[in-house]
Amino acid sequence: MQGIIDAQKKGRINNTEFILFVSDNPESDALKKAKSAKIPNIEILEPRNGESVEDYDRVLSNFVREHQPDLVLLAGWEREMPAVYWDQFGSTTYAVHQALLPNH
Repeated sequence: MQGIIDAQKKGRINNTEFILFVSDNPESDALKKAKSAKIPNIEILEPRNGESVEDYDRVLSNFVREHQPDLVLLAGWEREMPAVYWDQFGSTTYAVHQALLPNH
């Protein structure tokens, strides 16, 4: 997350504005970095007690759709994104993996 924020500040990612940061982990380092960067909309979408995976997936997809992003960047997101998400945002979503692949 920090690398992406730094690249945007240095102009390496042109014509971008971070408008939303979403995490399912209130303790994530990426969340702290988003707060430090003053991203205007920061949300924690933790699964609720007893909530099914399918219901959580719908909540997440609906939440993203409400913000109408031009581009979605998954950085540090550790959940598998569901088919319902990919059906709606697959062509505008990019994922950054924090570990060396394929080792981790």
